[in-house]
Amino acid sequence: MSKQRHKVKLPEGWQMGGFVRLDHVLEVYPVSRRTWYRGIAAGRYPQPVELSPNVKGWLVDDILELLSSVIEQRNQRLRSTANTQRQHNRRGA
Repeated sequence: MSKQRHKVKLPEGWQMGGFVRLDHVLEVYPVSRRTWYRGIAAGRYPQPVELSPNVKGWLVDDILELLSSVIEQRNQRLRSTANTQRQHNRRGA
């Protein structure tokens, strides 16, 4: 994943370089567990780290990077829409 582009505020209790369990991830990225695991399989979401044989966690940095990426994609769509509207308005003027 690429370098963070936007500052995303750390949720309470999260620490850079730390790990979070899935329940905490889904509090800030509200999709179903099924959607989350399908996204991992498709390469859209970060892979978990095995912390012990029955415990998986996600790096806080990876989740923040995912959130930043979603924000950047949204901002690009908004800029694109605004540019299209300006071009349309110029033609109509």
